[in-house]
Amino acid sequence: MSDICLESRYFVRMTEAVIDLTIPAYSAADKNVWIDKEEAMGILKITSNTTLQKHRDRDDFDYSKVSSKHFLYYKPSIISFIEKKANR
Repeated sequence: MSDICLESRYFVRMTEAVIDLTIPAYSAADKNVWIDKEEAMGILKITSNTTLQKHRDRDDFDYSKVSSKHFLYYKPSIISFIEKKANR
């Protein structure tokens, strides 16, 4: 078995292409639901990588580990997390 290494941007493009081929109703607006660390931190209004990691450790929102040090975050899940916190 051999390993294949891809940069995360190529992985995301490849995944989107597979989704486009398998789910025709998948719209362009839905493609931006997986966001990078910087955008996630901006939405959460945090500046610390450690705080973001604590949220991951507590499973506060959905994320995907693309490589050993790169994560993508599910934007609707982050927004839901913020809304739950606001309603307390």
